[in-house]
Amino acid sequence: MVRECHFCHKSDSGDRELKRCAACQKVWYCGREHQEYDWVRHIFDCDPNRPVTTADRLALAVHDNLLPEDVQTLNDFGFVRAFTLENRSNLLGLYIGLMDPNRLGVKAKTVHKWRLNGTLAQEIIAAYNTLPAHSRGGYFPWFLQNRYVLDNSLPQPRDPEDQFLQAWRFVGGSPADNESQAMAKIKTWPPYKQLCQQFYLVLLAGWHPSPDLPQWLNLGFCSCADEREEATLCSIYRDLIHLCTFDEFCEAYRTSSIIALFDAHGLTARRQAFPYLEEVLQGSPHTFKSVWNLKNYVLAQLDEDELLIPSIRVDYGFLNCKSTGELAQLKDIYRQVLQRPDANPLELHQACISGRLYQHVGGMMKLKKKFQRLMKNPYPLAAY
Repeated sequence: MVRECHFCHKSDSGDRELKRCAACQKVWYCGREHQEYDWVRHIFDCDPNRPVTTADRLALAVHDNLLPEDVQTLNDFGFVRAFTLENRSNLLGLYIGLMDPNRLGVKAKTVHKWRLNGTLAQEIIAAYNTLPAHSRGGYFPWFLQNRYVLDNSLPQPRDPEDQFLQAWRFVGGSPADNESQAMAKIKTWPPYKQLCQQFYLVLLAGWHPSPDLPQWLNLGFCSCADEREEATLCSIYRDLIHLCTFDEFCEAYRTSSIIALFDAHGLTARRQAFPYLEEVLQGSPHTFKSVWNLKNYVLAQLDEDELLIPSIRVDYGFLNCKSTGELAQLKDIYRQVLQRPDANPLELHQACISGRLYQHVGGMMKLKKKFQRLMKNPYPLAAY
């Protein structure tokens, strides 16, 4: 079995011997430097002998230069109070300067301690003040003018444009409606139209759907390799909603023809940069290959029973699990497979319907013998 570094994905060679992660014994690294670089991500799959904290999730957001999506992280570190996309981006920039190893390099466990002690704002200021004034960047002065994002004792400025009502007017709602009136009207809409309205709200707020939202699956974000691709797909959708009417978008969604809507508005080349997008959207929201439901299940943070639908239980072997421990282990294996840089969900789907899951996954990583039992499914089906 060929081993590869979990960080750089280079395999064993004659002049380099990979070292196994001592904590989880699951992954290998070229050396300590690569293990330290990868820790910000690997901690979520490892056994770090401590709970994963929201500061760990913030560190991952800093590493990826992406706004965090975890609700508790947003609350703990001021993003909810920052409210606007511009302010949230500034706050992320402040944390990048604070936690990036090539800048101030403050560790996640230290930031977590500051937050628990109620001294996060003061400690951030103290850390930046160790730098010469000309080296502190533009985000630190912004923070000094907006300390309310981390200090609940300071008043939060009233945002001049409520994002919900802004989105309501964008989809054609009456400018005279207040939030309660708009919500009452939206509740009378069919579910598919409500989902589209919620998607518009996410887009116009500058966010992209997380796996916890139905839009992540139904609008094709499950086809993306990572959050960077999800953000890029969001920008294409953002352009699309300025080129078509809300009713056109809703109808395209209902009839599984969003790809045609992209193409009708000159967005063909941009959407074709996502190799699996058309495969997902040609059936959404009515039918999906179960591999996309599997990806949704293993990446979401919702209660697992909500997303562990019958097709996943049968197709991917969860029906064979005899304990919650086995279920968690099987889920973790599929998460690793689908988050690989070279992940091909359709190859996994083909292995599934061919009854070769164990062989396919075993070709990518070392599996214990019990996974042969766990990955067993009723396929291939006999021809009728």
